[in-house]
Amino acid sequence: MFVRVFFPFSNSNAAYDYVSENELRKGEIVVVNENDQEKIGIVYFLENKLPCFDKIKGVVIRKANSIDVFDFWREFEKALLDKGVGLSYKAYNSYMMTNGNFNTPLEIAEKKLTRNLLLCYKSNRVYITHDKCMSLQYGAMRIYYKNGVIHKIENHTNCRSWKKNEIGYTYYSKLLGIEGL
Repeated sequence: MFVRVFFPFSNSNAAYDYVSENELRKGEIVVVNENDQEKIGIVYFLENKLPCFDKIKGVVIRKANSIDVFDFWREFEKALLDKGVGLSYKAYNSYMMTNGNFNTPLEIAEKKLTRNLLLCYKSNRVYITHDKCMSLQYGAMRIYYKNGVIHKIENHTNCRSWKKNEIGYTYYSKLLGIEGL
């Protein structure tokens, strides 16, 4: 089996060989070996035969264990804090339609959504859209993120039992300079 793995922090993807009995699913975080280096990415596509235009870059070593998952999300946090988050025009308009955000300037909206992304539910599986956006959930808000930009925001009223992480919220608010917002 061949697996296309997406690396969201470098916005790249490549084909890898997978020769294990364990079943992989789209969105699972995996560890690959490429040129004797381990990389962590997300399964984007599974195929029984390699498309003729692809070259094999390496092999999928394993599904991510808890340490790998922790490292993946730590890299995600670092990327967000180092580079910040941009907003597409569509996402910014959607955000302004959410509760209390109608007159929020773009710069503040970007910081608030960076905080929200940092506080999203993190698991060992990530929903990836057809255009390679990571779909992440923060309360009732679904955020579609790719390559440093939030492309889309959806609000759902039927949010499961979600509790705001007050400690993380305060920590990231101070770090981003948006306390009280």
